Amino acid sequence: MKRYIGLPLLLLCACSGTSVKFFDSTLIEGRGQPPRESIRPIVWGGGLPLKSFDPNGAAGWCEVTSLLHARLFTTDTRGRLSNDLAADARTEGDGRTWIIRLRDDGRWHDGAAVTARDVMATWRALAADPKSETRRNLVDVAGVVSVEASGDSVRFNLSRPFPELADILTEMAVLPAHIIGAGPGAIEKLPIGAGPFRLVRQSPGTFAMAPHVQWHGGGVRPPALVLKIIEDDRERARALAGGMVDAAHVKPESLALVGDPARFRVHRASSGVIRAMPLDARAPGLANPRVRRALAALVDRGELIKEALGGFGRPAWQLLAPGSPGFVSSLDQSRMTHDEATALLDAAGWPVSEGGLRKKNGETLKVRVVGWQGEAFRRKASDLIVKTWRAAGVDAEVIPVDHAGYTALAQDLGGRAEAFVGGWGALRMPVTVLARKVGTDGAQNRGHFSHPGIDKALGDAAASALNADRMASVREIQLMLDEQVPWIPLAYPDYLFAVRVEIEGLTFGLVDSWYEWPRHLWRARWKAEAGSQRR
Repeated sequence: MKRYIGLPLLLLCACSGTSVKFFDSTLIEGRGQPPRESIRPIVWGGGLPLKSFDPNGAAGWCEVTSLLHARLFTTDTRGRLSNDLAADARTEGDGRTWIIRLRDDGRWHDGAAVTARDVMATWRALAADPKSETRRNLVDVAGVVSVEASGDSVRFNLSRPFPELADILTEMAVLPAHIIGAGPGAIEKLPIGAGPFRLVRQSPGTFAMAPHVQWHGGGVRPPALVLKIIEDDRERARALAGGMVDAAHVKPESLALVGDPARFRVHRASSGVIRAMPLDARAPGLANPRVRRALAALVDRGELIKEALGGFGRPAWQLLAPGSPGFVSSLDQSRMTHDEATALLDAAGWPVSEGGLRKKNGETLKVRVVGWQGEAFRRKASDLIVKTWRAAGVDAEVIPVDHAGYTALAQDLGGRAEAFVGGWGALRMPVTVLARKVGTDGAQNRGHFSHPGIDKALGDAAASALNADRMASVREIQLMLDEQVPWIPLAYPDYLFAVRVEIEGLTFGLVDSWYEWPRHLWRARWKAEAGSQRR
């Protein structure tokens, strides 16, 4: 099934009047002439609903915002840090000041130039938002205290040296001062960005976009793009099979639903993501590092990858991903046999009692795992881990929840559970990744773990401007984590993308975020464009 957009040539002029005819025959009236030719859009099947056009707020990034917005720095298709709106960056003095010069060809979707004042306005807006994850990362992690605009440059003033600032800034969308200056919510009414696509029309779950022809990244190839949000993984795969979407991120268990393999090319990409399980260090039993080490050793990662990832992934034994500057395989968590792990539980004071459960002072070694039933890996991994632990005498159970329940418990276990399976970026910023997860005040430290030695090493790393010293601190932290095991690393998943064979130009190398990857769709094009786009 082919879908076409009637698109006037005037669509190629940013913010000029247009009349756009979409495949459902709806006309969006503008000042241009009626369409004279039909052009086939590329339809991407998205998985995350849009909660806000501002990714710097509590909602964070999704496919829609990744297409609309630009950043100072970004990650390329090989997982490397690269410039986006930034032309170059340097530090001054002892590393507490960063000067970032903007490129001179950045343009908003309305044609206005992107300036340093836009960056400063973006900072002020997110700094005033207590729910902003970006604010927490820039203020609490990076130590940014103020941002100043001067000519074509932006000055970030920090409370301490922080060599990973450019990496942190990959998470900040630069927003137009003339829009966000109109007050809270203004960006929702006029979602202008500086990314490769601009929004033309939206309806519930569907976003029609046109190329941003003044985009600083180069020529945007698709003449039009439609993003259809289909949250359910299986339904998204069926939409591919039914011809409703041309490309999408798919899960291994949904591959069979995609249909005829001759119609789609499935791209397998390594990810910079880790699947892991934080443990509540305050819970009875789990407060003992020996118990945590034993539980981690009992997990059969090979079975997890086979059953929960369909074979698309690799075992994880540390919180940093391969490709991270801090990743060293020799720092993986120590391995144990099943017998060694159960013996460690015995030595920790949790022997198997009558009934087959491990008890201490009459209380069982209880571990309740939050199991999100709507996401295949989390559901299957939780079931497999609990089954393994129960076989070793642990009083383990899965608490089945929906997405809302999972989100609530993952933010605060609150004594209602002791663990959950989640996913986090682990490719870049090794100091920041570890600080978030195992620092006493870390934003992702959901298990309330605290260790003075680790906090000191994190502080030493944050205060050092020398990369060699920072990596030495990372190694020191990894060695302590081998003893403490506040998290159980599980797997490094591969991402799968199904793309119609008629589409070319896309590169799937090392993917840092599946829902932000669509920012690379500017490279896509139909093969034999003259024959396949026009009727």
